[in-house]
Amino acid sequence: MKDKIAAVKRAARRGKVSCARLLKLAEAIGAAPAALGKICDREGIKIVRCRLGCFD
Repeated sequence: MKDKIAAVKRAARRGKVSCARLLKLAEAIGAAPAALGKICDREGIKIVRCRLGCFD
């Protein structure tokens, strides 16, 4: 789990990460998009330019 949190934090810029970037990250590390969305919520990272519903 710590590796996923670190990967999300690296992907974020100024507390934000784009939907497309997060989807690519999820695929690259073999994680469910929803799991990364929850990490963003917990870490206060906002998902921007989102395709609605991808990270529910």
